[in-house]
Amino acid sequence: MASLLAAVLALAAPRLWGGSRADGVLLATLLSFVVYAAIALWVFCARSATRAWLGLGVAAAPCVGLLWWWR
Repeated sequence: MASLLAAVLALAAPRLWGGSRADGVLLATLLSFVVYAAIALWVFCARSATRAWLGLGVAAAPCVGLLWWWR
């Protein structure tokens, strides 16, 4: 999920804020570490593995759609 979000942010950042592609990749990489830590905490706090997998799937669906659309 963190790498998927990093890919989407790397493509979206230059389009949304007008910076360079390198700035978008740097921003996406730095934010992916925060997202990774938050996801790890959330998954271990989930009541069941099924709930954790469903939550990750629901969060990944829009990212997959945006990544497919922008590529």
